[in-house]
Amino acid sequence: MDVFVVGDIVRDLSEVFDRYWNSTYVFPIGRFVDSDPNPKQDIPVAPNFGITQTRESLPPDSVDVLGYGPIAYELERGKVDLIWAPATVFADSPLKVMGLTEGGMHVTVSSNLMHVMKQAQEEVIVISPYFIPGKIGMDAIRQLSQRHVRMILVTNSLAATDAPLVHIGYSHYRAEMIKLGVEIYEINPLRVKRHKGIFDFGSSRAMLHAKIAVIDHKQVFVGSMNSDPRSSRENTEMGIIIQSPKMAMQIIKLMQSDDPGGTFKLRKADKPNGFEWVALDNENQNGKGEEILDDEPGAGLFLKFTLQLLAPFAPEELF
Repeated sequence: MDVFVVGDIVRDLSEVFDRYWNSTYVFPIGRFVDSDPNPKQDIPVAPNFGITQTRESLPPDSVDVLGYGPIAYELERGKVDLIWAPATVFADSPLKVMGLTEGGMHVTVSSNLMHVMKQAQEEVIVISPYFIPGKIGMDAIRQLSQRHVRMILVTNSLAATDAPLVHIGYSHYRAEMIKLGVEIYEINPLRVKRHKGIFDFGSSRAMLHAKIAVIDHKQVFVGSMNSDPRSSRENTEMGIIIQSPKMAMQIIKLMQSDDPGGTFKLRKADKPNGFEWVALDNENQNGKGEEILDDEPGAGLFLKFTLQLLAPFAPEELF
């Protein structure tokens, strides 16, 4: 999920990129790669993915789930259907590559988002491919729980993730988060095979990639940051926070429009791990058609066994 922006925020985003590309930690590619092309080597010609092809595949009257038409047509006619709202850019300093953490002198994207989430009064929704809250995140979740702030988490299941080792760190916190009232939904990787809807990407396997947070139905975070220690401490991240109830409700509508077979909901259960996975039948949303699983759904025995072996040697701070 991406955001198309215009106005003063474009200048702020441009300044972020200039700050990075002009920093002492960025080097011209010519220092590492020979810039003289081999004359005997054929250089492939990039395919033309222009507006002409877009016009052929997307008729001008087609709209998406939210009622928006193709952006190419809107740009061509010079009238883009936008939501006007205040927005703020957050970006880590390039100095972060020197090992700065959230306790350092530079405020990070992670700490800014955490501050906004802690101010929530009603609800926090987090959509992240990888979610490892760590001590700081769990402290924030406990505070939200004590103030009866609803929290919803949408993330990848073990079978859906492309980083199984990261799932080790996340799995350590699931039971406690559920006890604290966090509503956890994990992506069902087989949903594309069984269901056709807004998540039909023409693939046999679904995987979450968006990084989004919605706070109190009025603030939206969209950025590059995952909710894990690597994003907080190692990677240089950026994102924007948009003050828009309308956009917040659109994201919630997208979540609600997905069929119930698209995710597993985790709930408390009298099981060794303290919870179970529940998948609702696509044609039966009243709970009678639910499927209950006791172990990581869709993940093979070899994968689960391998992660059990690697878990003691996989330090969380590297995820």
